[in-house]
Amino acid sequence: MINQAIPLCLSYRLDCFTHDLFYGLVTPARMLGLSVAFLTMMFQRRILMKNLWVNPLLVVAILSVPTIAAGQVENRENALATEESHVLGTVQKLFDAMAARDTVAAALAVIDDVSLVSTAETVDGPVVNKMDRATFFASIASPSNSMLERMWDATVRVHGGIATVWTPYDFHRNGEFSHCGIDAANLVRTKDGWRIASLVWTAEPTGCSPSPLGPPPN
Repeated sequence: MINQAIPLCLSYRLDCFTHDLFYGLVTPARMLGLSVAFLTMMFQRRILMKNLWVNPLLVVAILSVPTIAAGQVENRENALATEESHVLGTVQKLFDAMAARDTVAAALAVIDDVSLVSTAETVDGPVVNKMDRATFFASIASPSNSMLERMWDATVRVHGGIATVWTPYDFHRNGEFSHCGIDAANLVRTKDGWRIASLVWTAEPTGCSPSPLGPPPN
């Protein structure tokens, strides 16, 4: 039976130092898009070995690939975290505008034809209400309608120019608890930044767990 455990340094007629160096470079070489077969060919022809002695920076460059790749991954993660922060900040801007009765600020958080839909469970079944932008802004501006909406534990997803926010919330009207539920916001990235394209929410007046934010400020 043929021995299948012949060292690569013998089967490819490479000295053992070359063999050890070969295996040390396989992983970073793959990250550069080089196949093991191609790397083997380079070793067999002594092209790579020649360059290693003439230009030791080649070794450093190849062995630096994992560090560079890790840095690129970290940069992408940081960029995504920044986008998620901007997305969540847009939703918070809308809530802040509602509390301040500021329709100008609210307009900066939504697109012109934003879709606003709520759903509630009643004894007669689910009730769906659609509100247009003008009605929504009128309710924000009303001096007799103080609103406070708070969110927590939001889940944010971003892909290219679209994003979603899924978050529990509670809602207080004129200083009194009104209802809780889930907000589901879809956002788009415009030339002016992230804007809410649609907001759908459940309105649940009962069965609400205490908010981790505690009672609202007086």
